[in-house]
Amino acid sequence: MKKLLLIGIACVGLLSGCAHFQDARLGLEGFNPRVIRQPQPLLPNVFVVNSRLVVDQEPIRISRREVGHDGRVTISWALAAGSPYTFANKGIEFPREPNKGKQPPELDCRVQGSARKIAECTFRPPVGRSEFKYTIYVQNPQNKSEVIEPLDPYVVSDI
Repeated sequence: MKKLLLIGIACVGLLSGCAHFQDARLGLEGFNPRVIRQPQPLLPNVFVVNSRLVVDQEPIRISRREVGHDGRVTISWALAAGSPYTFANKGIEFPREPNKGKQPPELDCRVQGSARKIAECTFRPPVGRSEFKYTIYVQNPQNKSEVIEPLDPYVVSDI
């Protein structure tokens, strides 16, 4: 009997905790800041919603405080852990053709790890205000027929 009571209390606690964390919106009062994390310019998240890409920051805004001691910035995009989605071989790509925009100086982009959930780009942001268009490529290796259209957001640098 005691064991059953303890299991019941644990279940109620878990369910009430889950309900608390699922309340991201507080009706007309806005969002719940205890549940939604503030965007971090160097750590954007990429979501796949109905086979379309969504980034939690658009544009990604870089200021002087994000620049490292070496004068470089590393942006690390992440896909949801446990999801079937991975970054494609290109991962993140800044255009190379002059008519499609300019690349950040000293650019190096690569997909990290065997899970392919993290794509990173390191570059040296120029002084002043700059905008760089980039493309995100994601795939679903478990469902090759699912077409995920690439997304072309921006990085805005104001150093």
